[in-house]
Amino acid sequence: MIDNYIDHSDEKKARKALLAVSISTILVANMKFATNKLDILGLELLVDQTQLVAFGKLTAVILLIIFIVRSIPGYLKLLHKLSVDRANRQEQLEISRWVKSWGFDTPTPPVDDPNEEKKEIENEHKYRLAKIEKRYSNITFGANAMALLVVDYGVPLIIGLVAANNPELVQTLLKLT
Repeated sequence: MIDNYIDHSDEKKARKALLAVSISTILVANMKFATNKLDILGLELLVDQTQLVAFGKLTAVILLIIFIVRSIPGYLKLLHKLSVDRANRQEQLEISRWVKSWGFDTPTPPVDDPNEEKKEIENEHKYRLAKIEKRYSNITFGANAMALLVVDYGVPLIIGLVAANNPELVQTLLKLT
Protein backbone atom coordinates (compact mmCIF):
# COMPACT_ATOMS: atom_id res chain seq x y z
CA MET A 1 0.00 0.00 0.00
CA ILE A 2 2.70 2.51 0.87
CA ASP A 3 4.48 1.77 -2.42
CA ASN A 4 1.57 3.48 -4.21
CA TYR A 5 2.56 6.74 -2.54
CA ILE A 6 6.34 6.62 -2.84
CA ASP A 7 6.59 5.34 -6.42
CA HIS A 8 7.56 8.14 -8.78
CA SER A 9 7.81 6.34 -12.11
CA ASP A 10 5.40 8.76 -13.80
CA GLU A 11 4.05 12.25 -13.29
CA LYS A 12 0.87 11.29 -11.41
CA LYS A 13 2.72 9.02 -9.00
CA ALA A 14 5.38 11.69 -8.47
CA ARG A 15 2.61 14.21 -7.65
CA LYS A 16 1.00 11.79 -5.17
CA ALA A 17 4.33 11.02 -3.51
CA LEU A 18 5.21 14.71 -3.23
CA LEU A 19 1.81 15.59 -1.76
CA ALA A 20 1.86 12.67 0.72
CA VAL A 21 5.36 13.43 2.01
CA SER A 22 4.86 17.21 2.04
CA ILE A 23 1.55 17.08 3.88
CA SER A 24 2.96 14.56 6.37
CA THR A 25 5.99 16.78 6.98
CA ILE A 26 3.82 19.86 7.50
CA LEU A 27 1.57 17.88 9.83
CA VAL A 28 4.46 16.55 11.95
CA ALA A 29 6.12 19.97 12.06
CA ASN A 30 2.95 21.56 13.42
CA MET A 31 2.08 18.86 15.97
CA LYS A 32 2.86 19.12 19.64
CA PHE A 33 4.15 15.91 21.16
CA ALA A 34 3.50 15.27 24.85
CA THR A 35 6.47 12.93 24.94
CA ASN A 36 9.11 11.68 22.54
CA LYS A 37 8.10 8.09 23.20
CA LEU A 38 5.75 6.15 20.97
CA ASP A 39 4.38 2.86 22.28
CA ILE A 40 3.18 0.44 19.59
CA LEU A 41 2.23 -3.11 20.66
CA GLY A 42 4.49 -2.93 23.66
CA LEU A 43 7.39 -1.70 21.54
CA GLU A 44 8.67 1.67 22.70
CA LEU A 45 10.09 4.01 20.02
CA LEU A 46 11.90 7.25 20.69
CA VAL A 47 10.76 9.91 18.21
CA ASP A 48 12.66 13.15 17.78
CA GLN A 49 10.37 15.64 16.09
CA THR A 50 13.19 17.80 14.73
CA GLN A 51 14.86 14.82 13.06
CA LEU A 52 11.54 13.62 11.68
CA VAL A 53 10.85 17.06 10.21
CA ALA A 54 14.39 17.28 8.80
CA PHE A 55 13.95 13.89 7.14
CA GLY A 56 10.60 15.04 5.73
CA LYS A 57 12.18 18.23 4.39
CA LEU A 58 14.95 16.31 2.67
CA THR A 59 12.47 13.84 1.18
CA ALA A 60 10.22 16.71 0.04
CA VAL A 61 13.15 18.38 -1.75
CA ILE A 62 14.04 15.15 -3.55
CA LEU A 63 10.43 14.47 -4.53
CA LEU A 64 9.98 18.10 -5.58
CA ILE A 65 12.88 17.77 -8.01
CA ILE A 66 11.51 14.47 -9.34
CA PHE A 67 8.04 15.99 -9.73
CA ILE A 68 9.37 19.00 -11.65
CA VAL A 69 11.46 16.85 -13.98
CA ARG A 70 8.58 14.39 -14.57
CA SER A 71 6.02 17.17 -15.07
CA ILE A 72 7.76 19.35 -17.64
CA PRO A 73 7.12 17.05 -20.66
CA GLY A 74 3.48 16.47 -19.70
CA TYR A 75 2.84 20.17 -19.16
CA LEU A 76 4.43 21.05 -22.49
CA LYS A 77 2.29 18.41 -24.25
CA LEU A 78 -0.86 19.84 -22.66
CA LEU A 79 0.07 23.39 -23.67
CA HIS A 80 0.78 22.11 -27.19
CA LYS A 81 -2.65 20.46 -27.36
CA LEU A 82 -4.38 23.60 -26.10
CA SER A 83 -2.47 25.71 -28.62
CA VAL A 84 -3.36 23.40 -31.52
CA ASP A 85 -7.02 23.41 -30.48
CA ARG A 86 -6.94 27.20 -30.31
CA ALA A 87 -5.29 27.44 -33.75
CA ASN A 88 -7.99 25.17 -35.21
CA ARG A 89 -10.72 27.34 -33.69
CA GLN A 90 -9.05 30.49 -35.04
CA GLU A 91 -8.91 28.95 -38.53
CA GLN A 92 -12.62 28.22 -38.40
CA LEU A 93 -13.30 31.77 -37.23
CA GLU A 94 -11.19 33.25 -40.03
CA ILE A 95 -13.05 31.14 -42.59
CA SER A 96 -16.36 32.34 -41.18
CA ARG A 97 -15.11 35.96 -41.40
CA TRP A 98 -14.06 35.36 -44.99
CA VAL A 99 -17.47 33.91 -45.79
CA LYS A 100 -19.10 36.97 -44.24
CA SER A 101 -16.79 39.47 -45.98
CA TRP A 102 -17.57 37.98 -49.39
CA GLY A 103 -21.27 37.96 -48.66
CA PHE A 104 -21.71 34.21 -48.70
CA ASP A 105 -23.53 34.39 -45.39
CA THR A 106 -26.28 36.69 -46.65
CA PRO A 107 -29.55 34.97 -47.21
CA THR A 108 -30.48 34.29 -50.78
CA PRO A 109 -33.81 35.46 -52.09
CA PRO A 110 -36.59 33.18 -50.98
CA VAL A 111 -37.08 30.18 -53.16
CA ASP A 112 -40.03 27.90 -53.06
CA ASP A 113 -37.72 24.90 -52.76
CA PRO A 114 -37.78 23.28 -49.26
CA ASN A 115 -34.17 22.06 -49.61
CA GLU A 116 -32.91 25.61 -50.25
CA GLU A 117 -34.83 26.87 -47.24
CA LYS A 118 -33.27 24.13 -45.10
CA LYS A 119 -29.77 25.07 -46.34
CA GLU A 120 -30.45 28.70 -45.49
CA ILE A 121 -31.46 27.75 -41.94
CA GLU A 122 -28.32 25.58 -41.58
CA ASN A 123 -26.09 28.41 -42.82
CA GLU A 124 -27.62 30.87 -40.36
CA HIS A 125 -27.06 28.35 -37.57
CA LYS A 126 -23.40 27.88 -38.56
CA TYR A 127 -22.92 31.62 -38.59
CA ARG A 128 -24.37 31.99 -35.06
CA LEU A 129 -22.19 29.14 -33.81
CA ALA A 130 -19.09 30.78 -35.31
CA LYS A 131 -19.89 34.03 -33.47
CA ILE A 132 -20.28 32.14 -30.19
CA GLU A 133 -17.02 30.25 -30.80
CA LYS A 134 -15.19 33.51 -31.47
CA ARG A 135 -16.52 35.01 -28.24
CA TYR A 136 -15.37 32.13 -26.04
CA SER A 137 -12.19 31.00 -27.82
CA ASN A 138 -9.71 33.23 -25.98
CA ILE A 139 -11.46 32.84 -22.64
CA THR A 140 -11.43 29.04 -22.73
CA PHE A 141 -7.78 28.87 -23.77
CA GLY A 142 -6.72 31.09 -20.88
CA ALA A 143 -8.94 29.28 -18.38
CA ASN A 144 -7.71 25.83 -19.44
CA ALA A 145 -4.06 26.87 -19.30
CA MET A 146 -4.57 28.48 -15.88
CA ALA A 147 -6.42 25.44 -14.52
CA LEU A 148 -3.64 23.11 -15.65
CA LEU A 149 -0.98 25.32 -14.18
CA VAL A 150 -2.66 25.98 -10.86
CA VAL A 151 -4.36 22.69 -10.05
CA ASP A 152 -2.10 20.08 -11.61
CA TYR A 153 1.24 21.75 -11.01
CA GLY A 154 0.91 24.78 -8.75
CA VAL A 155 -0.65 23.14 -5.70
CA PRO A 156 1.87 20.29 -5.46
CA LEU A 157 4.75 22.70 -6.05
CA ILE A 158 3.59 25.14 -3.38
CA ILE A 159 2.95 22.42 -0.80
CA GLY A 160 6.29 20.81 -1.64
CA LEU A 161 8.13 24.11 -1.31
CA VAL A 162 6.46 24.87 2.02
CA ALA A 163 7.35 21.39 3.33
CA ALA A 164 10.94 21.68 2.10
CA ASN A 165 11.58 25.23 3.31
CA ASN A 166 9.36 26.04 6.27
CA PRO A 167 6.85 23.39 7.34
CA GLU A 168 6.10 25.41 10.48
CA LEU A 169 4.54 28.11 8.27
CA VAL A 170 1.04 26.74 8.90
CA GLN A 171 1.43 27.20 12.64
CA THR A 172 2.73 30.74 12.09
CA LEU A 173 -0.19 31.61 9.81
CA LEU A 174 -2.72 30.18 12.27
CA LYS A 175 -1.30 32.39 15.02
CA LEU A 176 -1.90 35.47 12.86
CA THR A 177 -5.65 34.86 12.62
